[in-house]
Amino acid sequence: MKGSYRNLAGAALFALSLSPVSAQVTSPLPAITTNSGQVVGQTLASGVKAWFGIPYAQPPTGNLRWREAQPIHWNGVFNADRKGPECLQALRSHLLSQYFGEVATSEDCLTLNIWAAPKSTPNSKLPVIVFIHGGGNSVGSGSMPQYAGEKLAARGGILVTINYRLRVLGSLAHPELTKEQGGKSGNYAYLDMVAALQWVHDNIGKFGGDPAHVAVMGNSSGAAAVFELLMSPRAKGLFSAAVLDSACANPGGTVHLFCAFRETPLADGEKNGLALQEALKVDNLAAMRDAPADKILALNIRGGGAIDGYFLPRPFQETIKTHQWNDVPLLWSSNADDIDWGGNPFATIKTVDEFQTAAAKVYGAKAGAFLELYPVKNDADVPATVQRVVIDMGLQQDYRTCAKIFHDDGGTSPSYFALYAHKSPIAAGIHYPDPSDYPGMPDVDFAQNGAVHNFDTPYWFGGYDAFNMLRHTRDITDKDRALSSAMSDMLIAFAGTGNPSTSKVKLAAWAPDREERVVLDDQIKVEKLPVKAMDWLAANPVKGQGPACNVGSN
Repeated sequence: MKGSYRNLAGAALFALSLSPVSAQVTSPLPAITTNSGQVVGQTLASGVKAWFGIPYAQPPTGNLRWREAQPIHWNGVFNADRKGPECLQALRSHLLSQYFGEVATSEDCLTLNIWAAPKSTPNSKLPVIVFIHGGGNSVGSGSMPQYAGEKLAARGGILVTINYRLRVLGSLAHPELTKEQGGKSGNYAYLDMVAALQWVHDNIGKFGGDPAHVAVMGNSSGAAAVFELLMSPRAKGLFSAAVLDSACANPGGTVHLFCAFRETPLADGEKNGLALQEALKVDNLAAMRDAPADKILALNIRGGGAIDGYFLPRPFQETIKTHQWNDVPLLWSSNADDIDWGGNPFATIKTVDEFQTAAAKVYGAKAGAFLELYPVKNDADVPATVQRVVIDMGLQQDYRTCAKIFHDDGGTSPSYFALYAHKSPIAAGIHYPDPSDYPGMPDVDFAQNGAVHNFDTPYWFGGYDAFNMLRHTRDITDKDRALSSAMSDMLIAFAGTGNPSTSKVKLAAWAPDREERVVLDDQIKVEKLPVKAMDWLAANPVKGQGPACNVGSN
């Protein structure tokens, strides 16, 4: 596709006056020639270089709706001065902790944003982090303010954030699509991610990055997507490390099976496509492509990942056992008050009597052994003990299981564990969660506990100031800034070397005889995993507990 995107007249940036970042801009940058065409970015007031809203694929509209992302080419110079629209999604409640005002949404949304270090040049070969946002495959975008990469880039790295198709627009399988596309259909959102990674691989060197040192990072459903990319031959060679933040596909978890991870046979996925066709009351695929996108989303029919023989050739257990995954260093991170609270039978307990009663109900004759591992003497002990139980049962247990699976089936790359435990500096009078924010979560006072699902991401990148954009919700202190700087340094180190250790943080890779994690708090520390307790929980899984599915929480 050829077009003329935001062409420049000389050096003038006419559209810049309309841009929400215009107040930060000091000067345009020289044009960069990419595989898609020429791009002009800007230098922010901090000195960081930025390029916003670059299309990495053709708009997935018209006949390209429900097709694999196609390369894009344009004439003239693309003025990358503002972020592109979010992929089509429902508008967000103004009460959400991550509501930052109304933004445009569109099917024409396959864009990415780049922040690069102030002194970067095409010869810099800086480490690159490509971030995949969460949102239950339903909401969110790479342009949300808390994902801004200016502070991370100022510390010597490059951050790329991407948009990808959401809900059924990004996942539909259908018999007509399967016939049209050579025996495969679905997984379009994941193929968008592959297209974005390919664009980064081909072009990031011209922005100062090193295509040989790219870490792909995802949060929540974005982390589930990273797991899928690890399993896909389409992504082979496009990243050198991976960060999975608050999700791991562990079907044997003691409580928590992350709901965004699905492995659906293609034939079952096609049933969703036929259901959508029936709901639209149309006769064929052509008519489905002509249907208004907002009408499609309003039907609330969800797709999911499909074993299509192309993006996903086989179930992930088979991929791992045959060592056909993308074997790269892995950093597994979750939060002390993460999404795994939603499926835990101990989550809302507040007293010793309630704790002991729950132990008897869950473990029966084995309750005594559980209480020896997690003793409570008085009611004051209960909150901290409950938090330990949730952490040990949930995502940290899932990560440990995943690391073992990769290790036992021939993986050669290291795994590292992190636990974000920082209490968010919630301002007085601000209460989270709002019922519309985390609908599947129990009534936990996150202003008190504070290391909530997705609240760590702005600290990895330095985007925490976004929470005070529209109203004051955070009392940010020097401790927050110091923690964020240390976490950004870890990410940059991990992207550059495959090891998150820095001069301030020394973390050993996971091994069966050496299990440790870094705890990210006001005082960063490395501690041993509670192996005895976690082994007992793994041997005595909780039955019948549903996953925490919060499609609007990211």
